[in-house]
Amino acid sequence: MIKNFVIILSLIVIVTISGCIGQTSLITGGPGIVITDASVDYSPIFAGDTVGWNLEVQNQGEDNTFIHRITWFGVDMSAWKLNPSGPIDILTRPNVVGADPITGFEGGTYFETRSITAPTIIKSPTTVDLGIRIEYSYDTDFSATMRVMDPDYLRTLSAEEKNALIQSGGIRDSTSTSAPLSVKAASGAHFVARGGGARDITIPFRITNIGPGLPYRYGVASADDAATTGGLYEVSVASTSSNLDCSGVGNIVLSRGKNGGFGCDLTIPSTVINYEDRTFSLTLRYNYYVDGSTSLTINPEYGT
Repeated sequence: MIKNFVIILSLIVIVTISGCIGQTSLITGGPGIVITDASVDYSPIFAGDTVGWNLEVQNQGEDNTFIHRITWFGVDMSAWKLNPSGPIDILTRPNVVGADPITGFEGGTYFETRSITAPTIIKSPTTVDLGIRIEYSYDTDFSATMRVMDPDYLRTLSAEEKNALIQSGGIRDSTSTSAPLSVKAASGAHFVARGGGARDITIPFRITNIGPGLPYRYGVASADDAATTGGLYEVSVASTSSNLDCSGVGNIVLSRGKNGGFGCDLTIPSTVINYEDRTFSLTLRYNYYVDGSTSLTINPEYGT
């Protein structure tokens, strides 16, 4: 049984799996690793019957990654004779490749199944909810372009030209790869570079959890460990471009697992010829988990 189970409320769609009469499933949606099928072979079954408990996931984000843990929960696994039993560590399994937005190729899929045997002690029709938790690692890559200007050059322009150029300053373009966590940057809309040597300005960043699950600190063994010993909702900056310094940020905690913010120092060189576009980038790294479930109806043993 999973401890500290957090019910995922956002972006969960209730669908009925075709061909599985009387069975409903909670299937996840959104960027990253999503559960596209969580089902049993058929329902209802009789007490003592053995059925397959099936899982299929797809990588609907852009990062090539791997699933490192699958946990099956919702019933007493020893009584239900889960085979193989317990959570499984699949670090040695192949990567699940990300979707390619350029070619339009879909992301990779991964399939896993377990067999379960309904206890014979069931004496009346009973419905149970079978749950599956997927834990995986993911990256979000962010890049942006900022236009900076030499104040001496601005003074050579007419008022109209100066105002038009200033209005084009600040963050001009930014992209965040498709992932459970998105990143945005903000700056002064009309930033002008100052002369007299290189200087740093602080760029505020905002993280938003747009996936169907929750993040936890990279390097923590499992979501359960993160919930009990620390690290739940935490992400980190894994790398940056050479002109962006995020060394003092540390672990970033998302409020209620949904939103977080931090600031990094962007170095602006002392020499700016008229006006120039400066590009900077960073990568967020985190673990993430998502839950899905399916219902199973069990009848008493046939003939009882």
